Amino acid sequence: MEAGQANLSKEMAQEEYAKAQATRYSALLKKGLLAPDSAEQINAQAKAAMEAVRADRAAIDSMQANIAADQAALDRAKLQLEYCTIRSPIDGRTGQLMVKQGNVVKANDVDLVTINQIHPIYVTFTVPEINLPLIKERMAAGKVSVNAYLQTENEAVETGTLSFVENSVDSTTGTIRLKALFDNTAGKLWPGQFVRAVVRLNASANSIVVPVSAVQTRQDGKFVFVVKPDMTVAARPVEPGRTIERDVVIEKGLSEGESVVTTGQLRLIPGSRIQIKTSSSSATE
Repeated sequence: MEAGQANLSKEMAQEEYAKAQATRYSALLKKGLLAPDSAEQINAQAKAAMEAVRADRAAIDSMQANIAADQAALDRAKLQLEYCTIRSPIDGRTGQLMVKQGNVVKANDVDLVTINQIHPIYVTFTVPEINLPLIKERMAAGKVSVNAYLQTENEAVETGTLSFVENSVDSTTGTIRLKALFDNTAGKLWPGQFVRAVVRLNASANSIVVPVSAVQTRQDGKFVFVVKPDMTVAARPVEPGRTIERDVVIEKGLSEGESVVTTGQLRLIPGSRIQIKTSSSSATE
């Protein structure tokens, strides 16, 4: 292509020169200063130069057409090559191959391989529907932190962010499904693994916490049996807060250091004397 363009430029320069010569010789012929044969020879050379330029341009057009055809063929070959490659829409870890080289597969026939995303990773869990209003309130105020614990670990292995709340409550269980997103840079969380997810909604310092079994219910509300110094009990109204596993936070009604009864409350009345069983760390009548 470049050689053709160079040849065309050369031929065009020769054409311009031949035209100029023909013009000068024609003027001399009119003045009778040049023989007719010489003028005809110069005109013939000018016409030959013009034909050479046309030929070069036709050759260049042909080469351009060939280049366009070759490019179209190359594009088709690239497209056919793309049909031979399957690209995953996500980065992840592949599992066991479902088919081997030589197997015949069709579209939507069988899964070739399963790819699970590791970084980041989602953890799905459920919480009681009673906690939903507080969760929505915290999400509206900002990001809600979620800690993930392995079954055998007491320390959180990953900290993520609550990213999804299901649009309906499961009426059969009274729970709602949530999802949390974890960066999982160390790969401690694995697809399909069972973990404990703890949603961090409040951080309270110096809270009064008692076992859930210590809080009883009567007509006027919640109460606990408080152990007095003389080993008798008194019913104390309390305002319980959120529950954390087997413990409950007492917002009002108890002071630090007070002891409460955790078992045998059905046999107690205010003023009953109790005996502490050290083996189980519980108080009974």
